[in-house]
Parts: sequence; C-alpha cells; structure tokens
Amino acid sequence: MTLADIANETLIVYPSTPRPSFADQQLSALRDGALVPAAVHEVRELQTALGLVAAKVGVSLVPESVEGVRVKGVVYRRLPEPAATSPIIMSRRLHGESAATTAFCAIAREMIAPAAQA
Repeated sequence: MTLADIANETLIVYPSTPRPSFADQQLSALRDGALVPAAVHEVRELQTALGLVAAKVGVSLVPESVEGVRVKGVVYRRLPEPAATSPIIMSRRLHGESAATTAFCAIAREMIAPAAQA
C-alpha cells in the first residue's frame, strides 16, 4: 500500500489544533505527491480518528507506535514513502533544567543517533 492507494479515500486527520500539527504533515505529504483525498475530516484526537476508521468513514495516517492500539475494524498498513515518516520533536524549558530533564534529553539523543546517521 502506498500514499497513492489512499488518494481517493476520505482522509481523517488529527489533531485539528494547534497548528502546525501532525495533520498538516499528513496533508503536506499528499500535496507533495500531487495526491488529493476525496474529502478531509479533521478531528481533535487519535481515538476519534480510529473510531471513524472503524466506522468506515475513511482512512487515517498514524505513527507506527499506534499499531499497538487495537480497535475492532481497524487494520494497520505500513507505507513505504519517506514522506510518510513523521519527525519527533522535543520541547523543553530554556533555563532551569532539572536533572531528570537533562537525563531524559541525553537518552533521547542516544536513541535517535543511529537514525540520524543513516
């Protein structure tokens, strides 16, 4: 399955706010491929998107980590396009960092280092 395979489907995107969001990234990936969904429904939460997919309202692009969320009537398919990959963004305070935050940031950097070098 590719992005082109879902181009004529109704696309359910989330979150609708705040912007920019994961929804904007999904729509951008389709636009970059000159693909136009039949319709777009914006919802606020992942669970709502999955419920609409289960109700056969449309399809939704979700991160790989969501694959563990089991919803009756929902099937997950991996997409091969690089545009279907979502960046991970981490935000933290500029000043007054705690020891726990420093440790977390160090672990996060270690985990993403292999992917950054690929």
